[in-house]
Amino acid sequence: KRAGDDVTIITYGRQVADALKAAETLAEDGVSAEVIDLRTVAPLDMATVLTSVARTNRALVVHEAVRTCGPGAEIATRIHEELHGQLKGPVRRLTAPDSPVPAAPGLVGVFYPNAAGIVAATIIHPWNEEIVAEDGVIGAPDWRGLKQALDPVLDRLDSEPA
Repeated sequence: KRAGDDVTIITYGRQVADALKAAETLAEDGVSAEVIDLRTVAPLDMATVLTSVARTNRALVVHEAVRTCGPGAEIATRIHEELHGQLKGPVRRLTAPDSPVPAAPGLVGVFYPNAAGIVAATIIHPWNEEIVAEDGVIGAPDWRGLKQALDPVLDRLDSEPA
């Protein structure tokens, strides 16, 4: 759906629109995100996924299913099996939580991944040098500084019409 060089966002269904919106926001901040629309998970087009991730060396899998035993687990595993030596960090998954879907309409909107969550999951990740210590060990980031960096990005997303 969208070409990019810094990170591959792999998704399908309703999440494609959110991934594209997040990619636009990331582009404004200098992050070039490629968005792969799987269209189906069976059959799963791993050739397209692996080609893209081999180029960007970073992957974020986004879907509405739960994290445990969801399609993202299979996709992440297959990426790691094929490309583990060249990835700049572990494959990240952004999913619905492992819990029942809330019945309250106001909670449903925060239950599923959204564009703001995709932006945050792309920025707050071990492959980002701001979070990795000089010795290469992943440590606790300066959350205040990270929050200050994220706030303008997330505010832009919140102010845009859905």
